[in-house]
Amino acid sequence: DSMNRYLQLSRRLLQLAPDNPDYRLELSYAYSNLGSIARERRDPQAALGHFRAGAALERALLDVTPDDDALRLSLAESLSWSGTSLVDLGRLEEARAEFHAALQVLEVLHESGRNRRHSEEYADVSVWLAQVDQQRGSIDEARNGFERGRAVYAALSSHDPANAQWRRGECLARRELAEIAVLSGILEPAGIDAELRAAHACFEALVRQATSSQVFRQDLAMTERQLAVQALRSGRPTEAIQWAESAATRLDAAARASGREYRVLVLETLGVTLAASGRPAAAQAEWQTAFDLLSGEESVSLVEAAARARLAHRLGQPGSASADLQRLARAGFADPRHPPGLSAPD
Repeated sequence: DSMNRYLQLSRRLLQLAPDNPDYRLELSYAYSNLGSIARERRDPQAALGHFRAGAALERALLDVTPDDDALRLSLAESLSWSGTSLVDLGRLEEARAEFHAALQVLEVLHESGRNRRHSEEYADVSVWLAQVDQQRGSIDEARNGFERGRAVYAALSSHDPANAQWRRGECLARRELAEIAVLSGILEPAGIDAELRAAHACFEALVRQATSSQVFRQDLAMTERQLAVQALRSGRPTEAIQWAESAATRLDAAARASGREYRVLVLETLGVTLAASGRPAAAQAEWQTAFDLLSGEESVSLVEAAARARLAHRLGQPGSASADLQRLARAGFADPRHPPGLSAPD
């Protein structure tokens, strides 16, 4: 209600003085606030409308004052939020276009070198764009984006090794690049193991640095999930179970902070490792728990939709995967990390 009043007052100010750039910027802030609230309410369509309205105002202002760094950063943030909302809606091609536009806006700021905060934003958007490319199945483009983000994070960390967020960005990009190496075959299994273990050590250091951070613990758990998958690929089922159980325990310890998507993926992976070790009943129990987390939920991410389709097959309920499979096909979802069917190796 307060943000809606803010919007109405901002509109009235602009009506009183249509050429006042400060009032136009105030209105863009009002749209951004409402967009954030709409996303929290899981209404990505409304969020997209607000973020795009704010971006249109900011772009018009930037055309008049192209050297305004703060305005350029604000436009990039509105564009990236639009991209995130489009991912929520399963509109991957449009999301890619928004993230790419945000990256172009930020490139000027990053290359100027005037503010490391701007370079951090540039790296963030590079990674978000890479994640969309990966969901689209564009592995080479995804690799380029993750490499770009990793390089910028690494350069930032060299200036301030104590900055945990910059270090985290580098760790995440390194983990994603290791996963891409699996998909593209550019590294031998031993090299992939080494990269994942390096990412794991990186997150362990962050957890020690910020012991109260549940986000870092969650990052560490998801890295352990990937180590479990890699151990299973390499024919080490006992080690795979150990990694998967460790990941599940970490997420249980951070239950309130753990995202549903992460819990579903970890439980599914734990089930796969148990099945590979000849424990089908235990595997079914983990898969059922994961499936129940998503049961009846309409507002799920594309990755969750793919997981739910896989889980339905694993539990002998392939008919219940129909709606998710249709949604993924409409979205152009082709992420080889998260195939909706079971034809790809686990």
